[in-house]
Amino acid sequence: MKKFLCLFLALLTVLLCAVSCGKPDDNVPDASNDPVTDAPTTEAEIEVPLVFKDYDLSNFKIVYEGAQNVAAARTIQTRFQKELGLNIGMIQATEKNEVEFEIIIGETSREVSKRCFDLKSGKYLTVMGLYADNGKVQLLGIDNQTKDLSIDYFFKNIVNKDTKTINVPEKGAVTAKLSDKMIQIPAKADKKYIRFVSNNILKQSINDSWDRLYGLFGAYVYMDADIYVLQEVDSAWHTKYGLTERMSSMGFEIVTNNQEVGCPIYYKADRFKLIEGGYEKYDLTKSPEKEARSFSWACLEEKATGKRLIVMGTHFIANGKSTAEVKANRDIHRTVCAEQLVAKSAELMKKYGATATVMGGDYNTTPTTDAYKVMQEGMMSARDHAPEKVNMDFATDCSVGRAPGRGADKAIDHVFYSKTGITPKHFQTIVSKFAYAYSDHVPVFLDFELN
Repeated sequence: MKKFLCLFLALLTVLLCAVSCGKPDDNVPDASNDPVTDAPTTEAEIEVPLVFKDYDLSNFKIVYEGAQNVAAARTIQTRFQKELGLNIGMIQATEKNEVEFEIIIGETSREVSKRCFDLKSGKYLTVMGLYADNGKVQLLGIDNQTKDLSIDYFFKNIVNKDTKTINVPEKGAVTAKLSDKMIQIPAKADKKYIRFVSNNILKQSINDSWDRLYGLFGAYVYMDADIYVLQEVDSAWHTKYGLTERMSSMGFEIVTNNQEVGCPIYYKADRFKLIEGGYEKYDLTKSPEKEARSFSWACLEEKATGKRLIVMGTHFIANGKSTAEVKANRDIHRTVCAEQLVAKSAELMKKYGATATVMGGDYNTTPTTDAYKVMQEGMMSARDHAPEKVNMDFATDCSVGRAPGRGADKAIDHVFYSKTGITPKHFQTIVSKFAYAYSDHVPVFLDFELN
């Protein structure tokens, strides 16, 4: 195993993870998946051979931190008992209970975890496998799926059941590839296409979890979008979880840093130039329901062509647990917002000389509602008009960690585009574990060309 792994020395980066999707492999990686190894200690040190060492498993403790990793830690403990007859202790990480030899699952306060899950470097944030550091073995994963796969990889390729030892580098990473079968997010058919993703990512204050952060960015690496329009981005996403900082490390800039706006727009800085952008509140004088709502907008100029595109994002009011009268009033609220959104698109295109508009959001609006019909009259629905459509029989809302239910009539997340200036190519509801691991909505995306 040691010699085999050392043949594949490479510097692991987030970008390499993003392009590791080749032909479909088995869902559980093993030695046949050509694992990648790396152990750089400085930026200049591109390739450093890994020095492997055998460690006696009886000396180890299983370490986790946070309720979201208890199940994974117990899985490891149970497998040691059943497969090796070893009773390995399990502890929740604190500042005072660190021991010399540890198998760590998920992000913890341990120094090895801090290096692996550092938002600034992003080095190991989107991989699965393990990182070793002189007796500390950090199992990696961006969500529950990849953590489970890391555990499988660990037991199949690292654990020696005869000697009850593990053979890991003294310092460095051992990772396995992810297959496109697992990811279920297609690559762009043509690099010249623009990929636009709309995604309600769920307020962190509602469901606080670092795992959600790792799942989100892992999915975004594989989505490989040029523009992200997000909803329910509260201040915790920016402050505690470093959303904008992390997006910046992936090459994105934010249109507005105003954290009160829950619908930020992120765009690839190497592809687009920001002409101007901001956000506005809807005028609700004609609505019986007065809950404030806003939309974000940006005029982007494609650097390669000089063509200008208006991008818009919004989050319409939800029904919630309401009476019939309140629901009816909120239908009017959404219709009023839809009318203003369509009008604003035309206004911005004229003002900035843009040839097209694309907009996305959680409209809380199914295809049979008045608000959707207003959007359809003024814009084109990607859900209805894109020539290639995938997963149209799914709703877009779900429970965190569960696939959305069937029922296209229940879809409430949409992408609309102007009747001129855009040629749609591919629209998709992303029904993948990478996409519903972090939110109660799955993303929708449109690949398109500017005419």
